[in-house]
Amino acid sequence: MTDSFEALAHGVHLEVVGDTVRVPAAPTALRRAVACLVDNALAHSPAGGTVRVAVEHDATRALVRISVADEGEGFPASAEDRRRLTDRFERGARTDSARPRFGLGLALVREVAERHGGRLVLGDRDGGGALATVELPDR
Repeated sequence: MTDSFEALAHGVHLEVVGDTVRVPAAPTALRRAVACLVDNALAHSPAGGTVRVAVEHDATRALVRISVADEGEGFPASAEDRRRLTDRFERGARTDSARPRFGLGLALVREVAERHGGRLVLGDRDGGGALATVELPDR
């Protein structure tokens, strides 16, 4: 996975950690959702920063969490603004990306998560930055 984002990283380190876990989800849709989260995190990370993809199985809650954290400016503080970012064609305040941004990434991720009985949670990374987590049932 990290090789496919190398050209987009622009001096940002991409780290993937966690266990290999199977979830009852369409592989292509799930791959696309994770790719959108990583692409978004890379676009909002400063040079020299790290984007971390983590996979965690919470057997107690029968969930798999796929989290993507960056060291960028983070998500807006208000819950309404965060929810709005998952609407199609909505974009965050940052517009200095070298590539055009269309505001479809988080909407696609939310739709994939919901279609598979899960959800997308937008939060803050400890120490600053954004944390986007897809939670999916493990069966």
